[in-house]
Amino acid sequence: MANYNIRICLIDKRIYLSYYTVEAIGMPTHLSFWYDENGNNLIVSAGNKDDMDAYEISPYFWKNRKHACRISRIAFLKTLQDIAGWEDGGRYLLEGKIINSETGVAAAFNLEQSIRFK
Repeated sequence: MANYNIRICLIDKRIYLSYYTVEAIGMPTHLSFWYDENGNNLIVSAGNKDDMDAYEISPYFWKNRKHACRISRIAFLKTLQDIAGWEDGGRYLLEGKIINSETGVAAAFNLEQSIRFK
């Protein structure tokens, strides 16, 4: 079973997605991030270049499977930090699962199950 995880680093204000997570949601060229209030989940799904808030995955990511997909979404991270009660300067790991959403396959990460690490 693949390890679907996401790391949140509030030091450098970045989101790190594992290669397996990106692969599981269909190897998209763009990603969309949203917050599901009902389940308290961070949802990551495939986006397209016409989506206003979609993040384009760097071509370098596809060349080296050892590296995580590194994304900077400062305002979104600040909102997640406030919702989850994360500390400034903290780093968090969230284990996720693959789900079917109304937009297709997505990865869901429950904020209540985040683990702080050093």
